[in-house]
Amino acid sequence: MKYFGTDGIRGTYGDAHIREPFFYALGRAAAEWVAENFGKDALIVVGGDTRASTDSLKAAFCRGVAAGETAFFDAQVLPTPALPFCLLKKSAALGAMITASHNPFSDNGIKFFDSKGLKIDDETQTALEQKLEKYLDNAAYSPEKFEPRKIEAGAFAMNEYAAKMASIFPKDFLRGM
Repeated sequence: MKYFGTDGIRGTYGDAHIREPFFYALGRAAAEWVAENFGKDALIVVGGDTRASTDSLKAAFCRGVAAGETAFFDAQVLPTPALPFCLLKKSAALGAMITASHNPFSDNGIKFFDSKGLKIDDETQTALEQKLEKYLDNAAYSPEKFEPRKIEAGAFAMNEYAAKMASIFPKDFLRGM
C-alpha cells in the first residue's frame, strides 16, 4: 500500500501525508467509500488525541467528509479505545481516529475502524487509497503553527465512555490508592 502502514497512516506533521490538504482528501475518500458501501445516510465517527496538530487535521478531515455529503459525529478528544466504542454506540459505518499513538509529539496520523469497531482490513485500505488519489491537491502548502491551548476530554469520553469503563470494575476498587 502507498499510504497505509501497519496501523493506519502516520508521519511527522507537515510532511507529505500528514497535513491538512491530504486529510481533506482522505475525508472525501472516506465519505465516498461509506456512501458506496453503507448508503448516503451512513455516519462516520471522528475523534482525536491531544497533539497540537490534531484539531487542524481533524477539521480538514471533517471538511472533506462534509464535502462528500456524508454525516459525521465529532467525538472530540478521547482515548483511541473509546472511538470504536463510540462507533458502536452511534451505529456508525466507519470510525476515524486522528492520532500517532505512541509516536513522538511532532508526529500525527489517522487510523480507521470498521462498522464492528475493528481495524479496517487491507481491502478497505486499498479502496480508500484508490479513492484518495482523485482528491489529492498538490498545491503549495505551509504547515500550521500551533500555540498552547486548553485541552479537555470530549463529552462522549467524559460521560458514556467513562460510565462504561466504570461499570467494568467493582465499586470503589481504587479507594485508598
